[in-house]
Amino acid sequence: SDAKSKREVKLLKVPLGRGALTSFAPEEQIELSRYFASRQVAETMGATRVAEIFRASLERQAASPASPLESVDFDLDSATLDTRKGRRYVSVDYLTDGCRKLDEDGACVGRSKRLARSVLTVS
Repeated sequence: SDAKSKREVKLLKVPLGRGALTSFAPEEQIELSRYFASRQVAETMGATRVAEIFRASLERQAASPASPLESVDFDLDSATLDTRKGRRYVSVDYLTDGCRKLDEDGACVGRSKRLARSVLTVS
C-alpha cells in the first residue's frame, strides 16, 4: 500500500468451502475451483470471468451497511492470467471508494479512494 499514490496491491488466496460462503456463492466457488484446477477450463473461461466473480463479491460487500467499502469500479480489460510453478494467478485492477474506518455508530470517518490490483488464487 502506498499512501501518497493511493495504490494498493493485494494477494488474495480464496479458501473454498464454508470459509468462503460469506464472499462467494456456491456456484461461484464451483466456477473458481474449476478454473484454478484445470488448464483447459481456464483457457475456455478466461481471466475476465474470474474478475467478474470477484467484482460481484466486492459489490455484495459494498452493499452491506456495516462495510467500510462503498463502491468498486473494475477494469475487467485489465484481468490477466499468470502461471507460476503450476499455480494460476489472476490479476485485476479496480478503484475502491470507502471509509478508512467507521466510528462506533457506523458513521464514516475519513473517505478514501484507492487504485487496487488484486492477485487471486485458490488455497
